[in-house]
Amino acid sequence: MLNDHSKIILSIAKALTESNPQAIYLELGTATGYVFNQVAPLFKEAWGVDSNGGAYEYIKQNANLKWHNKYTDDFISTCTTTFDMVFIDADHHHEQSLKDFQGIVPFVKPNGLILLHDTYPLTKTHLGQEWSGDTYKTAWYIRQNMKDDFEIVTIPFCCGISIIRKSKKQIVWLENE
Repeated sequence: MLNDHSKIILSIAKALTESNPQAIYLELGTATGYVFNQVAPLFKEAWGVDSNGGAYEYIKQNANLKWHNKYTDDFISTCTTTFDMVFIDADHHHEQSLKDFQGIVPFVKPNGLILLHDTYPLTKTHLGQEWSGDTYKTAWYIRQNMKDDFEIVTIPFCCGISIIRKSKKQIVWLENE
Protein backbone atom coordinates (compact mmCIF):
# COMPACT_ATOMS: atom_id res chain seq x y z
CA MET A 1 0.00 0.00 0.00
CA LEU A 2 1.30 3.43 -0.92
CA ASN A 3 1.54 6.16 1.68
CA ASP A 4 0.05 9.59 1.03
CA HIS A 5 3.07 11.31 -0.48
CA SER A 6 3.76 8.32 -2.71
CA LYS A 7 0.20 8.49 -4.06
CA ILE A 8 0.67 12.14 -4.98
CA ILE A 9 4.04 11.55 -6.64
CA LEU A 10 2.76 8.52 -8.52
CA SER A 11 -0.30 10.43 -9.78
CA ILE A 12 1.85 13.29 -11.01
CA ALA A 13 4.28 10.87 -12.67
CA LYS A 14 1.44 9.05 -14.45
CA ALA A 15 0.00 12.29 -15.80
CA LEU A 16 3.42 13.50 -16.92
CA THR A 17 4.44 10.29 -18.66
CA GLU A 18 1.07 9.88 -20.38
CA SER A 19 1.64 13.23 -22.06
CA ASN A 20 5.39 12.64 -22.53
CA PRO A 21 6.46 8.97 -22.86
CA GLN A 22 10.10 10.10 -23.26
CA ALA A 23 10.17 11.80 -19.85
CA ILE A 24 13.21 11.36 -17.61
CA TYR A 25 13.02 11.12 -13.80
CA LEU A 26 15.57 11.86 -11.09
CA GLU A 27 15.31 11.00 -7.42
CA LEU A 28 17.81 12.54 -5.02
CA GLY A 29 17.78 10.29 -1.97
CA THR A 30 16.30 6.92 -2.95
CA ALA A 31 16.74 5.36 0.53
CA THR A 32 14.68 2.14 0.58
CA GLY A 33 13.36 2.72 -2.93
CA TYR A 34 9.76 2.97 -1.85
CA VAL A 35 8.89 5.95 -4.04
CA PHE A 36 11.47 5.17 -6.70
CA ASN A 37 10.16 1.67 -7.39
CA GLN A 38 6.61 2.99 -7.84
CA VAL A 39 7.54 5.86 -10.14
CA ALA A 40 10.60 4.66 -12.11
CA PRO A 41 8.81 2.13 -14.37
CA LEU A 42 6.71 4.93 -15.86
CA PHE A 43 9.70 6.84 -17.23
CA LYS A 44 12.01 6.26 -20.20
CA GLU A 45 14.95 6.70 -17.83
CA ALA A 46 14.95 6.82 -14.04
CA TRP A 47 18.02 8.17 -12.28
CA GLY A 48 18.60 7.31 -8.64
CA VAL A 49 21.13 9.07 -6.41
CA ASP A 50 21.95 8.04 -2.85
CA SER A 51 25.12 8.23 -0.79
CA ASN A 52 24.26 4.88 0.80
CA GLY A 53 25.50 2.19 -1.56
CA GLY A 54 23.05 -0.26 0.00
CA ALA A 55 20.16 1.71 -1.48
CA TYR A 56 21.01 0.16 -4.86
CA GLU A 57 19.82 -3.23 -3.62
CA TYR A 58 16.30 -1.83 -3.23
CA ILE A 59 16.01 -0.35 -6.73
CA LYS A 60 18.29 -2.45 -8.95
CA GLN A 61 15.40 -4.32 -10.58
CA ASN A 62 14.38 -1.25 -12.62
CA ALA A 63 15.56 -1.88 -16.19
CA ASN A 64 15.64 1.85 -16.95
CA LEU A 65 17.79 2.67 -13.89
CA LYS A 66 20.77 5.02 -14.06
CA TRP A 67 22.31 4.57 -10.58
CA HIS A 68 24.72 6.96 -8.85
CA ASN A 69 26.15 6.06 -5.46
CA LYS A 70 27.13 9.64 -4.58
CA TYR A 71 26.28 12.56 -2.41
CA THR A 72 23.86 14.88 -4.16
CA ASP A 73 26.51 17.65 -4.43
CA ASP A 74 28.86 15.27 -6.24
CA PHE A 75 26.14 14.08 -8.61
CA ILE A 76 24.98 17.60 -9.45
CA SER A 77 28.55 18.78 -10.08
CA THR A 78 28.92 16.19 -12.86
CA CYS A 79 25.34 16.17 -14.19
CA THR A 80 24.78 16.72 -17.92
CA THR A 81 21.28 15.27 -18.36
CA THR A 82 18.05 17.25 -18.21
CA PHE A 83 15.02 15.95 -16.34
CA ASP A 84 11.27 16.31 -16.64
CA MET A 85 10.60 15.45 -13.00
CA VAL A 86 12.84 15.50 -9.93
CA PHE A 87 12.01 14.27 -6.44
CA ILE A 88 14.25 15.67 -3.68
CA ASP A 89 14.27 13.70 -0.43
CA ALA A 90 17.97 13.31 0.38
CA ASP A 91 18.83 15.56 3.30
CA HIS A 92 16.36 17.06 5.75
CA HIS A 93 18.42 20.18 6.53
CA HIS A 94 17.21 23.42 4.98
CA GLU A 95 20.69 24.43 3.80
CA GLN A 96 21.31 21.17 1.93
CA SER A 97 17.81 20.78 0.50
CA LEU A 98 18.02 24.34 -0.82
CA LYS A 99 21.48 23.61 -2.24
CA ASP A 100 20.09 20.46 -3.92
CA PHE A 101 17.19 22.46 -5.32
CA GLN A 102 19.32 25.32 -6.63
CA GLY A 103 21.92 22.90 -7.99
CA ILE A 104 19.48 20.75 -9.94
CA VAL A 105 17.35 23.60 -11.36
CA PRO A 106 19.61 24.12 -14.42
CA PHE A 107 19.03 20.46 -15.28
CA VAL A 108 15.24 20.64 -15.12
CA LYS A 109 13.51 21.21 -18.43
CA PRO A 110 11.26 24.24 -18.90
CA ASN A 111 7.86 23.42 -17.42
CA GLY A 112 9.53 20.55 -15.52
CA LEU A 113 8.52 19.56 -12.02
CA ILE A 114 10.51 19.38 -8.82
CA LEU A 115 8.87 17.68 -5.87
CA LEU A 116 10.32 18.45 -2.47
CA HIS A 117 9.42 16.17 0.44
CA ASP A 118 9.08 17.02 4.14
CA THR A 119 7.91 20.61 3.66
CA TYR A 120 5.02 20.55 6.16
CA PRO A 121 6.07 19.01 9.49
CA LEU A 122 2.96 17.86 11.32
CA THR A 123 4.18 18.77 14.82
CA LYS A 124 7.30 20.08 16.56
CA THR A 125 8.35 16.44 16.98
CA HIS A 126 8.50 16.16 13.17
CA LEU A 127 11.21 18.85 13.06
CA GLY A 128 13.77 16.16 13.98
CA GLN A 129 16.12 14.94 11.25
CA GLU A 130 14.55 11.47 11.34
CA TRP A 131 11.32 13.13 10.13
CA SER A 132 11.11 16.42 8.22
CA GLY A 133 13.94 18.41 9.69
CA ASP A 134 13.69 22.02 8.61
CA THR A 135 13.13 21.37 4.90
CA TYR A 136 9.93 23.42 5.20
CA LYS A 137 12.21 26.48 5.18
CA THR A 138 13.34 25.56 1.68
CA ALA A 139 9.79 25.61 0.32
CA TRP A 140 9.22 28.92 2.07
CA TYR A 141 12.47 30.34 0.66
CA ILE A 142 11.49 29.36 -2.88
CA ARG A 143 8.04 30.88 -2.43
CA GLN A 144 9.46 34.15 -1.08
CA ASN A 145 12.57 34.58 -3.23
CA MET A 146 12.08 32.71 -6.50
CA LYS A 147 8.44 33.35 -7.37
CA ASP A 148 9.33 34.87 -10.76
CA ASP A 149 10.83 31.56 -11.91
CA PHE A 150 8.68 28.95 -10.18
CA GLU A 151 5.14 28.10 -9.21
CA ILE A 152 4.91 26.29 -5.88
CA VAL A 153 2.19 24.66 -3.83
CA THR A 154 2.63 22.65 -0.64
CA ILE A 155 0.28 19.76 0.13
CA PRO A 156 -0.05 19.88 3.95
CA PHE A 157 -0.16 16.23 5.03
CA CYS A 158 2.18 13.28 5.51
CA CYS A 159 4.94 15.76 6.45
CA GLY A 160 4.17 17.69 3.27
CA ILE A 161 5.20 17.67 -0.33
CA SER A 162 5.81 20.81 -2.33
CA ILE A 163 5.20 20.71 -6.05
CA ILE A 164 7.36 23.22 -7.89
CA ARG A 165 7.02 23.97 -11.59
CA LYS A 166 9.87 25.63 -13.45
CA SER A 167 8.13 28.36 -15.38
CA LYS A 168 8.30 32.11 -15.72
CA LYS A 169 4.70 32.27 -16.98
CA GLN A 170 1.56 30.23 -16.46
CA ILE A 171 1.79 28.93 -20.03
CA VAL A 172 5.36 28.12 -21.07
CA TRP A 173 4.91 28.67 -24.82
CA LEU A 174 3.88 32.26 -24.07
CA GLU A 175 7.21 33.05 -22.38
CA ASN A 176 8.71 34.56 -25.54
CA GLU A 177 5.72 36.78 -26.29
